[in-house]
Amino acid sequence: MLLGIIAAMPQEIELLLQDMEGGSDVDIGGRTYGKGTLYHSEAIVAQCGLGKVSAATTTTTLIDSFRVDAVVLVGLAGAAADEVRIGDIVVASQLVQHDLIEARPFFEQFSVPLHAVTRIEADERLRDAAVHASEKFLQGGLSREIETDALGVFGIKSPKVVVGLVASSDRFVSGLDESNRIRAILPDVKCVEMEGGAVAQVCQEHGVPFAVIRAISDLADHSAEVDFTAFIRLVGRHYVRGVLRSLISTMTEGPQRLSG
Repeated sequence: MLLGIIAAMPQEIELLLQDMEGGSDVDIGGRTYGKGTLYHSEAIVAQCGLGKVSAATTTTTLIDSFRVDAVVLVGLAGAAADEVRIGDIVVASQLVQHDLIEARPFFEQFSVPLHAVTRIEADERLRDAAVHASEKFLQGGLSREIETDALGVFGIKSPKVVVGLVASSDRFVSGLDESNRIRAILPDVKCVEMEGGAVAQVCQEHGVPFAVIRAISDLADHSAEVDFTAFIRLVGRHYVRGVLRSLISTMTEGPQRLSG
């Protein structure tokens, strides 16, 4: 199985690129795609940049130019539910583009134009593998990947995996008023970010399995402005590496094997 891995920012995938063996870079459309062997499996790793358009074009390139078998979006997100805390991992069961409310009255609220859907379902098998991999990382790999003092800085004590709705838009949600507005119109939302809905739409259109895995870096309120840079350096990038290492093992070797 050839896996396409996407993240919005270079820091989120820098450890993956360091771990890649026999890698080579391919430049397409202003983006660099690292191709090689990652944790004993073939993979393409790319930074898409922030926002839905960047995510969509990168996903399309992975599918059309590299013929990946599945796409995984990784990185950080802001919590949008009371039970989701900093350090938790959210695995998407569904994705919605919450800024598509602006398309009314021509389309139903949150409806993807011409697709007659408001929420896109993540691939069930890949989602379950992502949940298993995330739980395995939190239970065993977290203490090996990240210093206890670093976890303490952000109050991370017993992080958990949460499965549910992920909401995307081209706006960074960093204020309590905006966070509360989203929660009011999408009461089951678990986290907010800027790329997942676009990755989901492109993968659905092409019939390619996908998963979205997000480490929670902030509470999508005013605290989002304070600790993001430190979080990604001390914690976030290690989450990405630990979960992806576990996921690739699950996909290729474990009882939930997806390849073949």
